[in-house]
Amino acid sequence: MTNIHKTGGRESMKHLTTEWPLLKELEEQLVRTLQKVFAVLLAALLE
Repeated sequence: MTNIHKTGGRESMKHLTTEWPLLKELEEQLVRTLQKVFAVLLAALLE
């Protein structure tokens, strides 16, 4: 755990996200939700 302080903040966060499957799942869920929202908005604009 001491090597986190040696690396940059960005790198330590990247290390955390790759080892935290829950965060990855939440990210994918967010992307899917945003895609649905944009699809609904686009459909409403085109009507």
